[in-house]
Amino acid sequence: MTQPPAGADLSGRVVLVTGGARGIGASVAVEAARAGARVGIGYRTSRDAAERVVAEIREAGGVGDAFPGDLSEGAQVREVVAEVERRLGPIDGLVNSAAIMSNREFLATDEAEWERVIRNDLYAVVFTCQAVLPGMIERGRGAIVNVTSRLAASGSADAAPYAAAKAAVVSLTRSLAVAYGPRGVQVNAVSPGTTLTDMGRHVIESPVGRDRMTRIPIRRFVEPSEVTAAVLFLLSDAAAGFAGQTLHVNGGELMTG
Repeated sequence: MTQPPAGADLSGRVVLVTGGARGIGASVAVEAARAGARVGIGYRTSRDAAERVVAEIREAGGVGDAFPGDLSEGAQVREVVAEVERRLGPIDGLVNSAAIMSNREFLATDEAEWERVIRNDLYAVVFTCQAVLPGMIERGRGAIVNVTSRLAASGSADAAPYAAAKAAVVSLTRSLAVAYGPRGVQVNAVSPGTTLTDMGRHVIESPVGRDRMTRIPIRRFVEPSEVTAAVLFLLSDAAAGFAGQTLHVNGGELMTG
């Protein structure tokens, strides 16, 4: 494959990317393969999209395969991880990119919708981390990157379950870094702003989105490739000094201290 981004050498490693069929996850999967990794693409229903990502990786000379499963169910997560390791080898890197969005006013969001979002956006991260961490600890190395959102810090009037789940993922990232950093496992997060993906398009193309763009310091929304660069950095040895950190990739849409 072509030369990987500087500082993102993943040669000889196995990386599982959840939500790897679309958007940021697909970008991460392709670029991780370019950086030398054997890539497992986790997906739930987007089989054709996942296969297209696999084909792109293989056509460029990389190694990748697709793995279906509902990551909101712990038993299915364990099956996916076991199958990835059977086909590709022990998992060295995990990227939790899978997520769903819910756009409803808070008082109109019922218990079932809260449960659906929390299971997919928080529990799925818990389950995948629980599945890969024992092997990483045993080998004394590994990297986990959780994809969160600027809404974890800013909140949202019409996506409270999503914002709450992503905030919990930030806290989980810190807890895992404290617990397993001493065992050789790097755990960090990347927090994208509004990104030019299918999930973000409904905002980007709206009057609210067009107004928001005029107030972003770089005067545009971020590209998936820009978020991917941060993810690959955190997967690589170049990020050995990072633990429990959240890298904000948002063009200044949200600035944190």
